[in-house]
Amino acid sequence: MKRTHKMLTVMGLVLPVLYFGSAGEAAAFCIHNWTDQWIRVEQVHGGTHVPFKKFTIGIKPGHKSCCNWQTHDCNTEGKKHSKVKFDISYELESGQGQSEGGAPICVNYAINANGKIVVHGRGEVSRWGTMINNNYTCKKE
Repeated sequence: MKRTHKMLTVMGLVLPVLYFGSAGEAAAFCIHNWTDQWIRVEQVHGGTHVPFKKFTIGIKPGHKSCCNWQTHDCNTEGKKHSKVKFDISYELESGQGQSEGGAPICVNYAINANGKIVVHGRGEVSRWGTMINNNYTCKKE
């Protein structure tokens, strides 16, 4: 009896960890920034049109941002394979990914609502603070 009680206790602790720990990216679209600059991501199709609820975010180098495909603000159709589209730009001057605009990397870039975009590349800044020799790209992975 004691052994069964211990197993139930262990299962009660382990199963929620497995469930919530595995949800991660499989339940969301994610944008990964593997560049050397802040990027600005704005969802332009498939999400809400309400400005303060819209998926618009700055992502610093080496980080990512995700939104669950079941969240209405990020996927108004509510289906895992619904198309969502993004405009992605690099932010040279703000350093926070928060300014309006920026130089485009990908425009109207489409993925499934449970998909992933990885932004790669490096740029070189001139002594006048402008970007030269940039080679940023977006890839569905």
